[in-house]
Amino acid sequence: MAHRILGIDFGTRTVKCAVVERALRSSALVDFQQEAVHAPYDDQSRQAALERLLARVRKGDDTFEAGLPAAACMHRVLTFPFDDEKSLREAVSFELESHIPIDLDDVVVDFVVAGEARGGDFEVLTVAAPKTDVASSLEVMKRAGAEPRALTLVPLACASMLAQLPLYTAGRTLLLDIGANGTEAVLAEAGKALFIRSLSVGSDDVRERFVDSFDVDGVGGDLLVSHSVLLPSGVEPRTPDEATLNDATRAAILPWLREVRQTLAFAARGGRGRPTRIVLTGGMARMRGLIEYVETALGLPVSALDLSGLAINQLGADDIGDYGAAAVALALQGTDARTKQQMDFRQGEYAFEGDYQFIRERLPTIAAFVVVALCLVGVRTTIDYRALVLEKQRQVSQLRQLSSDLTGKKMSTFPKLKAELERPLRVDLASYYPDVTAVRTFQDIAKILSKVTEPPDFKPGGPASERPPGTLHMAHGTQVAQVAPRLYGMPGLGGVPVRARMPERRPGSGGRPDRIRRPSRLGEATGGASGADRRPDKRGPTGGRGDGDSADGGEGGEGGEGDGKQAVFLGHKVELLSLSISRNKASMRGDCDTQDALLALQEGVKKHPCFHKIKSSSDRITFQRHKGWFRFNVGFEVRCPAKADLDKKAEAAKKTKDAADGKQGAGAGKGDDQGEGDGEGDQADKANAADTRGSKTKKAAGQRGDKSDKGAADKKENTL
Repeated sequence: MAHRILGIDFGTRTVKCAVVERALRSSALVDFQQEAVHAPYDDQSRQAALERLLARVRKGDDTFEAGLPAAACMHRVLTFPFDDEKSLREAVSFELESHIPIDLDDVVVDFVVAGEARGGDFEVLTVAAPKTDVASSLEVMKRAGAEPRALTLVPLACASMLAQLPLYTAGRTLLLDIGANGTEAVLAEAGKALFIRSLSVGSDDVRERFVDSFDVDGVGGDLLVSHSVLLPSGVEPRTPDEATLNDATRAAILPWLREVRQTLAFAARGGRGRPTRIVLTGGMARMRGLIEYVETALGLPVSALDLSGLAINQLGADDIGDYGAAAVALALQGTDARTKQQMDFRQGEYAFEGDYQFIRERLPTIAAFVVVALCLVGVRTTIDYRALVLEKQRQVSQLRQLSSDLTGKKMSTFPKLKAELERPLRVDLASYYPDVTAVRTFQDIAKILSKVTEPPDFKPGGPASERPPGTLHMAHGTQVAQVAPRLYGMPGLGGVPVRARMPERRPGSGGRPDRIRRPSRLGEATGGASGADRRPDKRGPTGGRGDGDSADGGEGGEGGEGDGKQAVFLGHKVELLSLSISRNKASMRGDCDTQDALLALQEGVKKHPCFHKIKSSSDRITFQRHKGWFRFNVGFEVRCPAKADLDKKAEAAKKTKDAADGKQGAGAGKGDDQGEGDGEGDQADKANAADTRGSKTKKAAGQRGDKSDKGAADKKENTL
């Protein structure tokens, strides 16, 4: 929605107002009005004129812009070696204090940077506005209900307006605003004021001099406007009256023209050079022949201000004329045409408070809006933070994966990975090879399976009368195998002698050894004590049938004549189905006849120095050819310890063995006493066995003798 900006220019005889409508992207000059100020031309008269003017043009939401004339202020051009605003604000007041005749507490000081001077310094245009004039102007507008947002300097606003007119953009322009009590001069270039000057001669002074040239009293009207004559150079007057008026007019404007020449000389001495053109505005600019006369006198192009070239001007040339330039320039200060080189005397105690009042009235709404905005910002911040956390976790995960792929180590920070990548490469070839080859692992597993499945072994030899390990003496001197007790794990060495599983050739058997039945269960291997699977042998000691049962607990153990057969443990049954060997792991799958076989297999794997962390599982087989067996899975790590670890382990085993030998030596004495009693019993058993064998031998010898005698008698009888 467009809002309107009203530029108010207070003159001595009139109050002028220019109206600019400003939209979001455009502005337009839509109206210009003026109102005459009645005598005595004081503040009350100006206030009344402003109220009459606003009654015609004002709307509810209008804003106002106003300014002070240069004649009401003290202005100097100061030189500083810097141009930043903060430093200038601190230095300007001290420097200006020696250039003005009044105390700094009685003025409002503002400044703008005019340009760069010789030697690299900067020229600063400094203006001191008396507080009385500032307060008077603001009070008049406040009482009229048109408090301005800013109170600038009119010549600076005019310089900014010249940048919006294409006719005056190139070169330097000296703008002369001729008022009733004085003339405002500003030298502008590209919208910036290079210097300003107030001329003491105005239209009232020229008019008074012109009237004084004639002896007239009580003449009504403006004689200067109606009777002034300025003939161009080289043109002769046609009548004596015309010559008299021409001489009077030239004499009247001569002081004003002298002031203009001094202004040009001041600009030249300051190093700014002569202006490109001179532009006149104000009431006296409409005097006949003034423009041509000044152009001839100064030798510069002179013209009246033309506002028709203003881009936002929607009014005709006659609607504004050449006397509304200041009002239009002030209205443009509320648009985008405002330049940075502007002043505002509404400082300190004169600061504009209208905006703060607007804020105070809408404070609850603003507070609620701020709370909602903070909540939304908090929610957005939380969401962004959560997103950043998730992104960080994702990047850390990618970094860990990348570091693992590149270095084999999972790293969570980029500096560590960078340091690892920049570290000199040291390749440990040994780490790329397994501790044990797959072939060696396979061979070791085969040896373990061989020990588990083969029968218990022992070393043969020793006296014939010495009882072999694992045998028992039965009646009639028969030796039978004593089955080794069932161990929890792999059987020890030498549990069952060879004599128990490789029977001797017996007399009367035709040179064939007795058949030995392989037990199908470990219960059968542990034999006669349990009485499982007892089969009586049909042959006696001489090849005939016998009634004897197995060695332990059979009824024919001692009373029968034949030898009883025994159940012999020939090792566990293990069938390996699959074997998987990787760099540092191995697993095998197979079937075993008993849980003891699996325990023995685990014990053999556990004893291996390179097999660790053994895990196993088993299930009973309920069908197929191994029904009743157990299906097992055994997995373990393949990792050989270092040589130092092996040495420590061997040393610990040696200490354990030495401790065990010491305990055996301490108990040897007690064992000897018990051994003597056992020896006597063994000797008695041996004597009984020898008597039995002797009686049998004698009986057999007697039978052979009888047969020999009978055979000899028959042979003798045949011979005879």
